[in-house]
Amino acid sequence: MACLAANTLYDIRAGGHLWVSLNWALGLQAAGCRVIWLEPIDVRKPKHETEALIAALKTALRPYGFADSVALCVWGSERPVAAEEQGCGNLEEAVQADLLLNLTYDGVARGLLARFRRSALVDIDHGLTQIWTSENQLKVPPHDFFSQLVKQWVS
Repeated sequence: MACLAANTLYDIRAGGHLWVSLNWALGLQAAGCRVIWLEPIDVRKPKHETEALIAALKTALRPYGFADSVALCVWGSERPVAAEEQGCGNLEEAVQADLLLNLTYDGVARGLLARFRRSALVDIDHGLTQIWTSENQLKVPPHDFFSQLVKQWVS
């Protein structure tokens, strides 16, 4: 089982952004992995807005078999989310995955990241990562695996 930490919820209408995560999820699935789609949520957003976005995400993922595999965490926090209220999977199941493939950079908090057996950071935009980290706008927690390019910018 693999857990894919995506960051698509608040950009659900930006199709290209969703496709990046979806292609990774489909690749994991094709390799024989059961995939849990982990989305960090911003608890400062109104609950009804988040619920509508979760419904839209599940609709977009349904044709690919991931609609019932969505789990939630709080953005940058170890605080659990009452995912059952939104019809999403349990975070406790997600942390049992053999690998967390993180496309959120800092969306998964250090303590939550440490609960996974292994974690890998996938840097989908090296240029922005370098800019954000050099300007202290992004603090990426340590992962078990990440590219050398990212390694020079994260602590």
